[in-house]
Amino acid sequence: VEDSISRVRALWSDRIAPRTGLPKDAALNPIEDGYSTEVYRVELQDDQRILRIYPKKSLPRLNGYLSANRIFQSKGLRVPELEASETTGEFAWVLEERIEGTSLKQLLDEPEALREAAETLAELHRHTRNRYGEYSGWGGFRLTLRWRQRFPERWSKVTRLYPELEEATDRVLSWYRDWANSYSPRRYQLLHNDYHPGNVILTPEGRIALLDLRSPRFGLGLMELIEAAHHFMGEEPSDWPPFLDPYLESADSENGAAYEKYGEGCHAVFHLRQADRFANLALGTRGNVEDRREWEKNALDSWDRFCRISGVVGPILGLTKVSAFNSPRFQTKA
Repeated sequence: VEDSISRVRALWSDRIAPRTGLPKDAALNPIEDGYSTEVYRVELQDDQRILRIYPKKSLPRLNGYLSANRIFQSKGLRVPELEASETTGEFAWVLEERIEGTSLKQLLDEPEALREAAETLAELHRHTRNRYGEYSGWGGFRLTLRWRQRFPERWSKVTRLYPELEEATDRVLSWYRDWANSYSPRRYQLLHNDYHPGNVILTPEGRIALLDLRSPRFGLGLMELIEAAHHFMGEEPSDWPPFLDPYLESADSENGAAYEKYGEGCHAVFHLRQADRFANLALGTRGNVEDRREWEKNALDSWDRFCRISGVVGPILGLTKVSAFNSPRFQTKA
């Protein structure tokens, strides 16, 4: 990590700062270090910038990011102003302004602003051709195919932990195929489980218009919509309708049908996303003591968060007396 930061600091002082006229000694704080991008917050004396670095293999992501910004701007949304950019043989970088939003919860007294946010989200869901990135159809097809092929492997881990879910396999497979299709880069992938003020796009008047569409990590699906409502509107599902109802009124029939399967869908996709962690934790198939402690922490944190979001009672992991599942593995004495 330190080597990466040193490399970026050298890039900043040698190339970016002279080109932009900004101080060479600006502080660089890493925000994201993923497989395809690096994102840094540049701390200036009285301002901030965002520096994005894309390796050569991820240049399509950069093109998609810039293309998405153009789409948003054409709809009258405020997007970060691009200050400078450069593409070299091995990577590309862009420097942009940092814009901050506010949470939807702060707009509870402004129902029209909430409705605008939800309707914009639903509109963009309907127009799948305005997709994230410039990926080809084959790229999306391959990703979907790979996820479909992995279903038996991942679901078997779930049923080993929860044998009572065996009888739901066909229903979950059908739902999972829909979810895998929505994961494809060919479609808008709107909600990405990373909700904070920096990931909100504003209208020119400063109101929230929609959640950030530009860095999808999970596919478009109802679970992500529910998570967004949970995050912005609060812990209680009774507080969600001001955001969810306008969305569902404007959504297409496909999303409306998905809403009816909310409980089963959330349940299934959570298990599939956490299957490896739970299998390693509960079955002890590999790893040392430190690994298992880390898996346990991650699994419990994720499970607790999911239970709060969806309103279900989780399996007993030595923490509670009540379980939503009957698997003997998780039963403890009251």
